[in-house]
Amino acid sequence: MGAVRTNYASSGPFVVIAVLAVFLLFGILIGNGAFLAVVKNVLFGTFSNGSLRYRVYTGNIIIDTLLAQCVSFWTPVLTRSSSSLLLSTTLCASLQTLAIWATIEGLRNGETHRALRWAPLTIFVWQFVGTSIFVPLYAVVELRHHFVNSPNGYDASTPYAAARALIPAGIVALIHPFLTIHYPSSGTTESQMQTFIANYQLGGVLCYVLVTAGAYILSVDDKAAGHRSVNADQWWIQQAYIWFGVFSMTAHLDVVRQILTSTDDEVSFMSVFVPQAGLLGLPDAPATLYEREHLYFLQWDLVLLVLGVALWLSRTLAAIAEIRRPNSPLGSITRAALLIVLSLACMMLSPGAVGSAVFYYRENILRSKPKASKANTVK
Repeated sequence: MGAVRTNYASSGPFVVIAVLAVFLLFGILIGNGAFLAVVKNVLFGTFSNGSLRYRVYTGNIIIDTLLAQCVSFWTPVLTRSSSSLLLSTTLCASLQTLAIWATIEGLRNGETHRALRWAPLTIFVWQFVGTSIFVPLYAVVELRHHFVNSPNGYDASTPYAAARALIPAGIVALIHPFLTIHYPSSGTTESQMQTFIANYQLGGVLCYVLVTAGAYILSVDDKAAGHRSVNADQWWIQQAYIWFGVFSMTAHLDVVRQILTSTDDEVSFMSVFVPQAGLLGLPDAPATLYEREHLYFLQWDLVLLVLGVALWLSRTLAAIAEIRRPNSPLGSITRAALLIVLSLACMMLSPGAVGSAVFYYRENILRSKPKASKANTVK
């Protein structure tokens, strides 16, 4: 697969989304006092209503101090209202699916950009900073890597044993932590919930560790290692896209089901998905742990994530179309229509589901002209 002539990785629209996200997420959060409340919580271990935050999650003071910000932010989201919990459920399912996408890119054998190779750090940063701020920039790097800078014969394969370990590692490191905070057991205490939230933030790191360990175990006495084709891992990679695409879509549709069947008058598609600035900065905000402000943050995070992922996917499909038909690239009107369709699909099915379907298809294109594979070991 060679580079395409059209620059589908032009960064302008992606940078606009990222800058807009900084303003709509952190600008508003700082302006309404919610950000200061999180900072105070991290420093003093107390929520804005006077309740205590549990301080120990891993036992390492440096890591626990970093995770304290996440615990301070997510605790009111997951424990104060149904609308916040439902929005978090669909958003975080897609974020866990994005983590699998990044993990796959980090495993590829060919030369890759640092942002792609250092997947655990990349995943932690976009969860820590804000997904809609960082993911558009990540998308630019990935588009440039696959469709602009990669020469003919780029090796998109991954180590076979690592590909086999990917799904079970993802279930343990990404899906299970998601379930513990969004579908907790009835006996879960406040301290346990906060520990679960902290552990959830480390899912990308744990996934990579488990893939590495699993690959090592599966490679021991692997007598068929020298007889497999370069793309023997492709089936496992595409299965990972299927598993996590279905996971993301299932979580999203379950949220839709809960909204439709809810007897709570305060739960609706409007309260869950539509940012409402008029609810910010009310006198009871400290008593509610700024839950409405955090919900507003996540609502815009999801809106911009949908737009950013749809743009990413539309550029990916346009690049694939040019590869398949070099003399007939998609016109601007067709690409605009494709962006609209993908945006609607992401809203209806979730960004994680739609993206996984596109990347499942893209995998066939990336393997069209493979380079001879080197040793199948996790880098």
